[in-house]
Amino acid sequence: MTLRLLFFITSLSFGAHLAVGQQLCTGFGTGVVQGEYIKEHFSEAVVRIQDVGTAYLIDAEHGYLLTAGHVLDDLDAKKEPHEILVGESPSQHLGFVVTKRPENLDIALLQLTKTDALKDVRALDIAFVAPDFDSFLFVMGYPQYGQQNQVFLRAGSAKLDSYTPNGLIEIAHVTAGGSSGGPLIDANGDAVAVCQEEIADQKVGRYLPLSEIKDFLDNIPTSPRMQSIDSDLSTGKMGMDDFKRLLRKGNSQGPTNLELFVWLHNLKPSSPSWIAIKRKYITCPLFPALIQRQIPDALFSLLAQQDSSDPQTSQAVAQAKLAVAEREYAIGNQSVALELTHEIYFLGPEKMIRVSGHSDNPFEKANLLRWAIEEQGELVNKEKLRYQMEEQIESTQQSVNHGRSQGFDFQVVKQQLTPVNVTLDSHVVEKYLVHWLATISYKKGEDGHPAEPLKGWLTDTRKCHWTIQSEVLRKLYYINAEGQPATYIGASRIFHSGFGNQGSDFVLTQLRPENCQDEGAVARYMSDLHDARTAVSKKFASVIVEDRKQLARELGKLPHVANVSVLSSDQAKQ
Repeated sequence: MTLRLLFFITSLSFGAHLAVGQQLCTGFGTGVVQGEYIKEHFSEAVVRIQDVGTAYLIDAEHGYLLTAGHVLDDLDAKKEPHEILVGESPSQHLGFVVTKRPENLDIALLQLTKTDALKDVRALDIAFVAPDFDSFLFVMGYPQYGQQNQVFLRAGSAKLDSYTPNGLIEIAHVTAGGSSGGPLIDANGDAVAVCQEEIADQKVGRYLPLSEIKDFLDNIPTSPRMQSIDSDLSTGKMGMDDFKRLLRKGNSQGPTNLELFVWLHNLKPSSPSWIAIKRKYITCPLFPALIQRQIPDALFSLLAQQDSSDPQTSQAVAQAKLAVAEREYAIGNQSVALELTHEIYFLGPEKMIRVSGHSDNPFEKANLLRWAIEEQGELVNKEKLRYQMEEQIESTQQSVNHGRSQGFDFQVVKQQLTPVNVTLDSHVVEKYLVHWLATISYKKGEDGHPAEPLKGWLTDTRKCHWTIQSEVLRKLYYINAEGQPATYIGASRIFHSGFGNQGSDFVLTQLRPENCQDEGAVARYMSDLHDARTAVSKKFASVIVEDRKQLARELGKLPHVANVSVLSSDQAKQ
């Protein structure tokens, strides 16, 4: 039996390649760039806001910048003028106005008073993407360290540490006051987030992803360049090859991501240019370009208004929703991602059958993502059920010993999905999906009994104890011969750490052991939980790096396999 009969797997990747006839519509992204490139080309776009924070230029033509909202509060508290400082001392002072600042987000859109003052500076482009734990990241800003008199631009590489429950990105890098408002830049050289605050003794920065502020950019007008492109599309003056060439990122004549997003955001479904795009350019080159340039949301609102019974439109809608679902899952919004995968399926399961086997079938990809999310939920439920069964078995012994459970929980603290390409002897490339989960489980109980003299219990013997387990699990998914998602390899435990602890045997002030309600035991328990979560979080990225090699070795031993490539996140997005 060949590997192809065993597996048919689609990868989850922003790097879509949609086929038109025999021609591949690809190559619209910049590819991975290095830190020196980012520093050389974008340092001038990162500016100081007096001595309180950082901002960065996203539109040189109209003079728009992004910063953290609280930087403006700090500026006003110091009664400093609303000015940015450009260049080394003596710096150029440029005034700005606040064009938008939402109440519910720590973000602000600024515009220079002299809008074209930085027209010759290369602005940072934007992207709506969630970094993975093995992504290359770069930070820039104007932090204030020690007693130095001169504040200067600091730039360097960084790593994803975690996502917070409210969607902020935590990045491991040295930071300090003044970093707020600075950009988080990905491997493509795009700004993907804005610095909000520093935590963990200035070793971690929290960033707001730009995917949270898409509607916040509607103040920015459509650029003259996009107005010209719009006109040429409407009149038919622009052909397929010309449009593809303009959409390739890095083309000096082409639009930025921000320009594309603003243009499509403002485009009406009845406009001549949109009618031309829908008829001729959706499948290629527009949508592949938006995905590869990491702004799939740009078409989302327009496509939602279209007739999804049309196969071409349905495919584009599915691609848009899939890209957003992948991002939402990456930042921990499983419920949103799961809902989107169901929406994709109900666009038409008959389309999933009709295009089954296509290397970029969004319906199959969405089905696979749905399966991974549901499997993750089942894993959590199974662990909790296992605990309940163990608790029932132990209940008799606990009653004899006057012990009782104080609770159990199982949590996924980090997660990552990564494509795997397997090349067969026949040169056919099969695609898989590997899922890594960092988990912690903890169980707390209490032995002994309270002091009840009428029962002959003269002393309080209750003593708290707990166990905490940290693990990294790996699962491998595929689409089976019936076209349904399945798990090929069950959860493999590739990292494990566990320990137990307890309350003190005797507390002098209370003349008894610590029970689970005592402050000392509670503090020690919470500290152990924090340590376990921190330990598995720090191990997660390095465990993935090593397990890539192990997984490649395991798959390489299967029949008819010539080569195995476990893609990094940055490679998968190209």
